[in-house]
Amino acid sequence: GSGQQGENIVDFDDPRIASLPRILLMGPRRAGKTSIQRVVFHKMSPHETLFRLEATQMLERAVVDHTPLCRFTIWDFPGDQYEYGYENGAGV
Repeated sequence: GSGQQGENIVDFDDPRIASLPRILLMGPRRAGKTSIQRVVFHKMSPHETLFRLEATQMLERAVVDHTPLCRFTIWDFPGDQYEYGYENGAGV
């Protein structure tokens, strides 16, 4: 196969997709961003996420389209994609 077996290719520049609300998953490395997505939207068991998921290396986007009232995109950023604007522990 081409490595994209069974996956639909989504054009995120398509105005119908680009206009959907976005959920951004951002935070430190190993915080559980991808795990939350897999448990909530893909019915993976929380325990399974400890062993089956690798670190997110690049931005991953997906469309959630369950009903006309439940349509949005999820943007899962890697933990090292951005820098925090504050020192660790500040405001705690």
